[in-house]
Parts: sequence; structure tokens; C-alpha cells
Amino acid sequence: MKMPLSYKLGKMINSMICSGIFNIIEPKLRSSIAYLDTAELMWSNLKKCYAMANAPKIHKLKASLVDCKQNDMDVVEFYSKVLSLWNELEGYIWRPRCTCKKCEYNIGTQVTQLFEGEKTYQFLIGLNDESYSNIRTQILTQEPLPSLDKIFHVVSQEETHKNLMIGREDKARMLLPWR
Repeated sequence: MKMPLSYKLGKMINSMICSGIFNIIEPKLRSSIAYLDTAELMWSNLKKCYAMANAPKIHKLKASLVDCKQNDMDVVEFYSKVLSLWNELEGYIWRPRCTCKKCEYNIGTQVTQLFEGEKTYQFLIGLNDESYSNIRTQILTQEPLPSLDKIFHVVSQEETHKNLMIGREDKARMLLPWR
């Protein structure tokens, strides 16, 4: 009996997915799924055994955001770290969406703006006080608050300017005659 083409393609695709799952997971976990026939069974087994509840992960990410300070990082590095934490957190947080198709409140946009505002405040809070308190104050007095991208560019330019000034001062000190 000849198998239909769709059946053969389905088996081939399942085999590729199973191989991918098997190769991507930790080697010590492979024995728990090695003899399962379908990708669906493999995934279901892994999910039941190893999926972490969202609440502890969300708590950990929020704690990391609270503790996230620039310290000795440059602005680009700090900005990337804050965004990385936020991007991971957003994967775990449910956002309300309106499905009535006649919503006048535009809930999705408002929620997105709320998240963007939180990212902005977190970035500003984490900046070094001694280096960026003046620029932070100038930014916070603007109404409406600029986007995080604009704030990053302003702070980054401030960092570049400060580094140039420090370099000039160092050169000037080197040129001073010995006392």
C-alpha cells in the first residue's frame, strides 16, 4: 500500500522538528524524550517537567530591573542591559487587548505607552547620579517626556562630551611644566 504524499511530508517534518528539539536541549534532558515518537509528545513532556511558572521569573526580572544601575558601564552597555531585561519581561506579561473592533479608548496603544514610560524611568533611575543628574533633571522637566530612544541619544552625547573634556584636561595637565 502506497502512503499519500501528505503523510510522508508530515512524517518528514515531524522527524526534523524532533531532531531539532533533541539537539537543542541540554544533553542531560535528552533521555527523558529519546523514545517519544512525535514532536508534540516531546514538547508536552518537556513542558510538564521543566516549565517554570511565570511568577518567579517575573519576580526575578523585576528585581533585576530594580537593582540595575549603570555603575562602571558606559551608557550604551547600560541601555542594552535595561532593554534586554525589559524585552525578556515583556515576554511574560499579559497585555490587555480590545477585540470589539470599535474601541474608542485604544487600550493597546495606552498599555504600550505605559510600558515605554516605565522603561524610560528605569533607564533614568539607573544612570550614575554624579555623571548624569543634571541631564536627567533637564529630561524630566520636559512635557511630554521624550521617547526612550531620544533620551538615550541625549545621554550618550553627554557621555561623549564628558569623555572628550576629560581627555582635554588630561592632555593639558601633561603639557604643564613640571613644578
